Amino acid sequence: MIPDSVITGCSKSFLKTIRLFPAALCCLLLHTPFLSAQSSDTELWIGPAIRYTFLKNFRFELEQQLRFNENISAYNFTYLEPGLRYRIGKKMHVQGQYRYSFIPSFTDIDVEEEEYDRQRLTLVFGYRTRLFGTPLGMAYRARFQHTIENTTERKFTYLRNRLELDYRINKQFSPFVSVEPFYRFNQRNVIQKYRYQAGVQVRLAPFLNMESSIHYQPEYHVQNPLNKWVVGMDFKVNLNRLLRSGQAKPAEETDLLLYHTGDY
Repeated sequence: MIPDSVITGCSKSFLKTIRLFPAALCCLLLHTPFLSAQSSDTELWIGPAIRYTFLKNFRFELEQQLRFNENISAYNFTYLEPGLRYRIGKKMHVQGQYRYSFIPSFTDIDVEEEEYDRQRLTLVFGYRTRLFGTPLGMAYRARFQHTIENTTERKFTYLRNRLELDYRINKQFSPFVSVEPFYRFNQRNVIQKYRYQAGVQVRLAPFLNMESSIHYQPEYHVQNPLNKWVVGMDFKVNLNRLLRSGQAKPAEETDLLLYHTGDY
């Protein structure tokens, strides 16, 4: 058995280190635009999601999101994404998703060429745990996604690994920070972009949560790299709680931090 004094000492040291993580992330976000010759843009991503749990471990999800670019002055595109999640114990889950993106012909998402509607298939593995019995949590998510553009049949295949730290202040507020590299296949085999994110989960009602966040997303290994800033605002509705008039089961008390609405 490991002495309690050793565990306590390690916990305190780890927590001190973790406190530096948000400050380091903020410094990175503030300095990166000045260290690069890339162009930049600011976008707004906003939308609702509904979730319904059945057979105890299965959950159906449906998300829609509107995205605006050109410094939040122009409509970019929208998507609709149903998915099915299966919970493995209390800490892990697997998930499958299908996304259809409705893209206007004038939209420019990733490249200079004209864009068309896209379809995306996604497989997800997620793990979340509390650290040392504290309100501090850590989550890891591996996401494999394969996108096909309808008209041109261009393919965009990524492996994304996200590491997140969050702190549960109480049942209503939970701030978080995360970092996520996007590894591009399609005969490129490089990390094409990173996503740095900081935000907060807020419980507005027993059945309604809001996630507000800021992303910074620099691109690499592309012809015209773009530094993208994103303001995210997502709302998720728990249909089980809504149908029960806000009376949640004890097992659902941690739902605020388990899985974010805006999986992007």
